[in-house]
Amino acid sequence: MKPDFSEWGVSFRALGIGALKDDPFKQAFDSVSLNIKYTKNERIFYRLGLGIESGSKSTEKRDSTGPFTSKNYTVSTTSESKTSISITPGLEYHFKGSSRLDPYIGCEIAIKLIGGQTNTDDEKKEGISNNKKISVMNNTENFTAGGFGFGVGLLVGFNYFITERFALGLEYNINFDWVSEGGESRYTSTTETNNGGIITRTEDISTNFSKQKNFNARNRGILGLNIVYFFGEK
Repeated sequence: MKPDFSEWGVSFRALGIGALKDDPFKQAFDSVSLNIKYTKNERIFYRLGLGIESGSKSTEKRDSTGPFTSKNYTVSTTSESKTSISITPGLEYHFKGSSRLDPYIGCEIAIKLIGGQTNTDDEKKEGISNNKKISVMNNTENFTAGGFGFGVGLLVGFNYFITERFALGLEYNINFDWVSEGGESRYTSTTETNNGGIITRTEDISTNFSKQKNFNARNRGILGLNIVYFFGEK
């Protein structure tokens, strides 16, 4: 049931309750969903985790006031987005178990490139005043710099081979991580007014610098479900 020496495999990981309750924009080292595995021998397995953590959300609000002949319209859109990439090499030590049960312990090192976060607000107002069509467009964009993360994880888990080379498993992680996030942030505000065909435009740009460093050494309580498959022929 278990893989032979020098075989490659893949593991897809579904994150557990500990990760799902996190804010999607909060940095963590438990977001790897794909592991590439290599069996050196019956005891030592190498693994490489690759992950992309991306989140975005958008909210739109529409409003109108006044009589039909001079109705004022307002459309507001708010959005934010962030993407991070992680690379996590690791090592697993497997115990004897049985022909189907494959218990192991291990460790891994997490390297994370944290993308900057962009928040955008767009607002458009239209109306009629003194028989003139008036429109005002406001746009603000706030970019917050990303950063870099480094972590060490200890893990314990098991795989249960349902068929030859295909297994389901559980894995529990304890993580120690260091995160440095921030840098130069940029704020841009643009206002364009159309008053009966007369267009005026103003723009304001400002920057500031802030940096935050955090070190966490605690049990994050991350339990993941693994789906494992090894390639090759015995």
